[in-house]
Amino acid sequence: MLRSQACPDALAMFFFPSLQKKYKETPGIMTLFINNKPVTIFAGATLEMVVLRYSRRSHSLLKSGYLGLYDRFGNPTEPDGPVSEGQHFFLKVIARQG
Repeated sequence: MLRSQACPDALAMFFFPSLQKKYKETPGIMTLFINNKPVTIFAGATLEMVVLRYSRRSHSLLKSGYLGLYDRFGNPTEPDGPVSEGQHFFLKVIARQG
């Protein structure tokens, strides 16, 4: 199976609307947004897995405590929390006290 058939890129779905329709009907796959960038991942994933899919560097900065994860309302969220289709999250630098 080609990568585009299993999990199409957002760019491919933008240029080929027929992929978008087919993709939406695929059970077990959902799209979330990290910093307004669509991230495609399997259903049942945790927020940490979504950040890892978004960016390895952001994932390591999140784990080190340099970045914080916030929902669309600005509330801090835990990386081990569940996610659902269409949610929006934002990565922000955490202010250090010292």
